[in-house]
Order: sequence, then C-alpha cells, then structure tokens
Amino acid sequence: LSKAPVRAGDRPLIHPEAAVTLGHGFVVASCTTAGLVARSRRAARASRRCSCRARALVVRQVGTGNAVATKERTVELLFEDLERAARFGDGSAAREALQGLKDAGAAPLFQSYPRNLPSGRRVELFDLKTVGIRSPDQLVKQPDVSYISLALSILFGLAAVFVQSAGPFVTLALLGASIGSIFVGAFLPQLLPEDPEEQQRVQAHEAAHFVVGYLLGAQICGYSIDAKGKPSVEFDERTGPLAGYTTSREALDVLCVISCAGIAGEGQIWDGSNGGAADLEQLAKAVDKSAAATGMSDAEEQLNFARWGVFYAASMLRANKASWDAVRQAMAEGADVCGCIQALEAASVR
Repeated sequence: LSKAPVRAGDRPLIHPEAAVTLGHGFVVASCTTAGLVARSRRAARASRRCSCRARALVVRQVGTGNAVATKERTVELLFEDLERAARFGDGSAAREALQGLKDAGAAPLFQSYPRNLPSGRRVELFDLKTVGIRSPDQLVKQPDVSYISLALSILFGLAAVFVQSAGPFVTLALLGASIGSIFVGAFLPQLLPEDPEEQQRVQAHEAAHFVVGYLLGAQICGYSIDAKGKPSVEFDERTGPLAGYTTSREALDVLCVISCAGIAGEGQIWDGSNGGAADLEQLAKAVDKSAAATGMSDAEEQLNFARWGVFYAASMLRANKASWDAVRQAMAEGADVCGCIQALEAASVR
C-alpha cells in the first residue's frame, strides 16, 4: 500500500473491477480512466452489500442456535438447582428453580391448577365413586404386615418343637427367633421382607402426592428413595401455596388436597389405602392448630373435609392419569426428582 498520489496514465496494479478504496487516502489500486474507476466503485459497493447480507444471515443463524443452546443449558442448570434443593431440603431454592423451569417452558404443568379450591361442597360416599374410588366405605385401613412375622414365628416355633433332641441351646435359639419375629413385626416392620404389592402401593401413593402437589404449585423440598426402593416426597409448608395454612383457609385447602392425594391414588387401584392413616393424622393436626378451620369443630365436618380432599385429588389424578402413571414408573425405576418431573411433563404432551 502507498500514500503516493496516482498519476494519469499509470498502469493499474490489479483488474479495475476489483479496485477498492479503503478511505483516508489509502489506495489499493487505481485505473487509468474515469469510467473504470466508477465501475470499480459500484462493484465495491455491491461487494460490500453482499458481504453485509451474508454476515447478517450468519449472525441470525448463529444467534438462533445460541438462543436454543442457551435455553437448553438454562433448563439443564435449573434442573440441577432443583435436584440440589430437594437433596438439602431448601424449599425457597426449589420454588425458584421450578418457577424458572416454568418460565422457560420446561414445566408448564407446574402450578397449573388454581389455589382457590372449592372446598365448601358436601361429599358423600357415592361422590367418591364418580371419581374412580373403588371402595369408598373402606378408604383407609392399616397395612397388614403382621402375617410375615406371624408366619416366621410359627415356623421357628415348630422347628423348636421338632428339634428338641438336638439339645437345649438349639431349642432356645429357635424359640428366641420366634419371639424376635413377633417383635420385629410389631415394632420394626421395615426389617421384614417386602411385599411386591405393598411396594406398588407405596409408589402409587407417593406419585399421587408428587403429581397433585406439583399441579397445585407446592415446592418439593425433599425427595428420596430408601434401600428397599420406597420413594418419599416432602413439600415445603413455609413457602408457596402451603404457606400460612394456620391462618389461611386457601392454604389449608391446598394442604388437605395434597395430604389426601395418596389415599386417592391407592383408592383408584386397590380397595382401600394402606398408607392413608398417617396422612389423615397429619391433616387432623393441621386442622386442629389452624385458625382458618372455621366450621370444622366437630368430627363430622372434619370427615367431610377429608372426603372433599380425596374427591378433589382423585379428580386431578384422573384428569392427569398419563402423568401420574409416568411418575409411578419413574419412581419404580429409581429416578430422581428431576427425572420424575421430566416424565410427568413428557407424558402430558403425548
């Protein structure tokens, strides 16, 4: 490049059509006639316009790709935050992550049901039949786990009788095992062999809590699966729709529906719920200490409140059966909280 002025008659260094003036007096090439210079300038402007359009197209394509990649990465990070919050029981962080996933379009079903639930209606047993409850008259029962310990105690007892000739120590050992089986069945049932149906009941029960709480916008502050594969779901009562249930009837209604969801889930598949007694006990304690529980001073009103909770939860599960089934399957496969949410959401769009 040279700053020297171009003299008429100089031979161009390159083809005139390719001559480009960069400005500030710097010249790449020149030409011998004014016409060639004009054509060269027009060619240069056209070249610059083409380059600008090409760069704009590339920017749009790369920008779109980056936006998609950024959104996917954001969703991935939010799921990681949610998993961490559930692991450490941080309800506020869980709510922020869930709200972020909803805003990103990855969790549209979260808080898709209204909080102001119609809890004033009277619910009879036949009403529960209409939402799929198989046996409303025996909705909650105590789980029968004593038959295992009874069978073991009988087995060890009979063995003690028939092996007396083996010596007193063997007999005493077998009798001790028989008594121990009874003790374990009465006080430590979790140590007994797992019944396959009971395992399915627990999964259906906890998946129902999970789905109903999720649809109502309650944040999951704890989720775990024990060594036997039994899932457990915990919701934060300090934030979200459950906050203030001791003073707010709206929050108390949400608590009632989530508490009764497990009963509703089991009741749609089996005759009665093995895991419902603890849920109703928890609900009764909440009602007793809630100033918002007006009109529920007697047992009949509290019973109707629980029936309404089962009725509403069962209707939600029926309307979202595909999502409920997907969460049950995810729990059976040992999925974490994020896997359960992804299964729930994916099933709703099939």
